Formats: sequence, C-alpha cells, structure tokens
Amino acid sequence: MDLYVYNASQTLLGRSISETDSEQVTVNVVAGQYYYVRVIGYNGATNPNYSLTIDQPEGSGGGGSGGDPFEQNDSFEAARALPTSDQVYGNLSIDAPNDDDFYSLVPATSGTLTVSLTFLNSQGDVDLQVSDFSRSLLGSSNTTGNSEQVSVPVLAGQTYYIRVFGYNGAVNSNYTMTIDVPEAGGGSAATYYLSTTGGGTLSSTNGAPPVSFANADILQLTVQPNGLYGYQLHFDGSDVGLSASSENIDAFALLTDGSILISTLGAFSVPASGGGTITGNGEDLLRFVATSLGATTAGQWSLYFDGSDAGLSGSAENIDGVARLADGRLLLSTAGAFSVSGVTGEDEDLLVFTPTSLGPTTAGSWALYFDGSDVGLAMSSSEDINALYIRETGGNPTLYVSTTGSFSVTGLSGNNEDVFTFNPSSLGTTTSGTFGPGLAFDGSLYGLSAYNVDGIHLGPPPSLQLAPASLQTTLRSGDPLRSASQQEEPSAPSTRSAAVTTRQENPFLASAMESISTTRRRRLWTIGG
Repeated sequence: MDLYVYNASQTLLGRSISETDSEQVTVNVVAGQYYYVRVIGYNGATNPNYSLTIDQPEGSGGGGSGGDPFEQNDSFEAARALPTSDQVYGNLSIDAPNDDDFYSLVPATSGTLTVSLTFLNSQGDVDLQVSDFSRSLLGSSNTTGNSEQVSVPVLAGQTYYIRVFGYNGAVNSNYTMTIDVPEAGGGSAATYYLSTTGGGTLSSTNGAPPVSFANADILQLTVQPNGLYGYQLHFDGSDVGLSASSENIDAFALLTDGSILISTLGAFSVPASGGGTITGNGEDLLRFVATSLGATTAGQWSLYFDGSDAGLSGSAENIDGVARLADGRLLLSTAGAFSVSGVTGEDEDLLVFTPTSLGPTTAGSWALYFDGSDVGLAMSSSEDINALYIRETGGNPTLYVSTTGSFSVTGLSGNNEDVFTFNPSSLGTTTSGTFGPGLAFDGSLYGLSAYNVDGIHLGPPPSLQLAPASLQTTLRSGDPLRSASQQEEPSAPSTRSAAVTTRQENPFLASAMESISTTRRRRLWTIGG
C-alpha cells in the first residue's frame, strides 16, 4: 500500500511508497483548507485490511500556517535529513532574511540526483545549491523565474546537501521542493574492506552465508543499492602464515598494483619466496602479492618497510595505520607516542615518511603530517587513530580514520566501528580543517557494533591484478627492491569514480557484483517531522 497527500487544488504535498508494513506522510497544513489523502495498492496490489491514523495539528489558538515543518534547519550542521526516495515537499518557506534551509540525503543508488523548486518569484526570489559531503558546491540554479532546478551525479552511500535561500536576503512564504533520486537497479554496489581487532562471525542480509574470520584476515563488505549487504573473506591470513596472536593485522593498505601493505600487532614470521622466513615486528610493513585471494589466499611476501632502520621501535611505535600517497610517501599512525629524527607526536597524530630506499634497508626522512590535537582529537584516550585511508583528488587529500574507542569532534561523534573524514585546509605542525559531515562508514549498520575496526579501505581497490603463480625472485626478502621513485603509483581514484568502478572482470569479486534486479525498491520514509 502507498500513501499520498494533496492540497485543495490536488497538488501533491507528500507521499510514502515503501515496501514495509506501514506508510507515513507528514506535511504542513493551513487551518480552514481542504486536504486529500489517497491510499492505493502499488502496481494494482490489493489488501483486505489496513488502518489509517490521522494526527492533526494541536490547537494553539493562533491559526496561521504553523511555520515550515523542517525548521530549524538553517545550517549544514542542522540540515534536515530526507529519505532516499522520490518525494514532493510543499508549503516550505524562507521566513526571514538569511533564513537559509538546508537538507541532506544519502542516495542508496549511484546516478543522477535532481532537485527542483517551484514558487512565485514575485513573492521572493529563491535560489538553489547542491553540495557534496565535503560541502563543495556541485551545482546551483539562480534564475529570476518561478522555478529552479539542479541535476548532479551522485554516489551511493555519500552524503549530499541541498541549500534553499532567498536571493540577497529575499523571503518567500511558500515554495515546493521535488526530489528525484536515482532509480534502484541502475547503480553500483558499494564495496568496503576492513580488518578488526578480534575475530568472530558476521551475518549478511543478501542471502550469503555467515562468514567466520580471525583478526589476521581482511573482510570484504558489499552493500547493494537496495541496502542489502554481504560479507566474504578477501584475505585469509592463516593461509599464508599469519597465525600467532602477535600476527593480528592492525593496519593495511591496498596498493594500485594489486598488492597489499600489512602491519601486524607485534612480531611476525612469514614464509619467504624460495624458502626460509621473513621476520620482523610491529613497526615494520610487509608487502603481499597475491596469486589468489578470498577463502583460499596464496601469494608471496616481502619486507616493504623496516621500521627499525627508520627509528621506530617498541610497542608505542607499533604501526597501527598506514596509507601510501601517490608520490610514494607513507602515512603512518602509531599505537602510542613517537619520537623519530626530531619529530615527536602522540597516538592521534600521523607521520609522513619520504623514502629514499625501501625493503630490508629502509632509509628516508620524517615529518609530522597531521596533528590531531590541533583539531580536537586529543580529548580522550579513546581518540587514538588506529585505521587510516586516504583519497587524493587534487590539493590536500581527504583523510578517512577510525579510532580505538568512542570519539567526539566538532559536529560529529561515533564509536570504534565507525569511519569519519577529515577535510584539511592545512596539514603538518599547524593542522586545520573540518570533520565529516556525517560518518563515512557507520559500522553499526552492518553488524559491527561488537567489533573494533582497525584497518579500512573504502570503495573498490584501485586494482586487483593478481600476480602469476610463477612469481619470480624479485619479491624475495633478500633481493633489492625498486627505488622509491620507481614505486610511485598513479593517483588514487577520485571520490566520485571510485564507487562506480566495474570489478566484474575479476573472478574474486564476481560474487560481489551479481546483477541487481531492477525491481522497484521502496522503503518507509517520514516526510517532514
């Protein structure tokens, strides 16, 4: 059953078209006016019994319009969250000069988002803007007519903001906003990779069987446009020698050549190509080149970064977060306070290492890359950064981080299963910028509330090229590695392109990319309120 509400002129004010057991519409009404409620079966469906509840405005003796139902929504921080479905919102208003209206939504499907406004310009010129999660303007409409419209490409799972405002302080007592979101079935699944401090079993909602995993594994989470999700093993550490308690993966990075950088909680010993073992500690980084991934993982190890060569030692300087910039520099988080080559910091900070050589003989220079205390990440011991991912799109990269426990920063709070963004305006010893808006990844939505996420990669990997099984001696632990300049990689995918990269050509991701039915997917939404 679906629900529609119209005004006296039979103009649609709001609708609810979910596929749950209830529908609800909230609209602003004017005393003394007629309104129509329409209940219909979707696509001709019948239902022998439904209940209709109408909750009218409480009498206040004042009459009048009762005000915009979405107020107070006068800033990005106070943006009113809208349901991710096609909607029409009527009787909205710009009540006073500079009374901007902000709305947010998170599309379930990648595609084109269209926002339209209709109003009488003679009663006040209203303009429209749409911005992305970092509040960067994507599109605007500022005509002098009686309507505005903006269409922008959007990605599933990202937050977008709509701003409606009066031109030059204009007011308008009545505008209607129409939201047209991408249709389900036309978008791409969102993919995430993560590791956790402990093992367990996670269930899926897409029909896939439960997945049991250890803390030396990397999980792949695929979220379909209709919201259903599934887990599978991406990397099984026990298959390739990670089995001791100190060999818990506490940081990883997926590189553009398909290899994986891995840090362990403590001492490790993994098989070397050609025999023998590669050993090291928590301040080192391993590189794994796969010949197969998933429930049967195989490949070869090499020592990528020897932390002791670069001045890291002890449990406090254990690497617990890693990312590699496009120019070959390494971003590192440590479990505690660090002091290297004149650079000191705490567990909420990030180091950057510029290598001149890597491998068994590591050399280079250090600098402070991100000072967490400058931006409010030092307020409690639980705000230690313990997972790191970056996206480079020109200028300063966007940092995606998770913490060892609960966190609270300007405009944002969460727990250790969540991931949030920092959008820097400056980095280094004087760090500044903004967090969010919103969580980049809410682990509680995917059954992770009992887990501490300690490694992350959001979106598809830049590449999943698998090495041939006959991989030769260039990856042996004793062999010289390429110079840092030779190891430079192309820029990471942009925020927009990353989530829509097709991965069906890779057999190890085929199950995550099963075609999604184009059947209309509908959910329960509350309009207004």
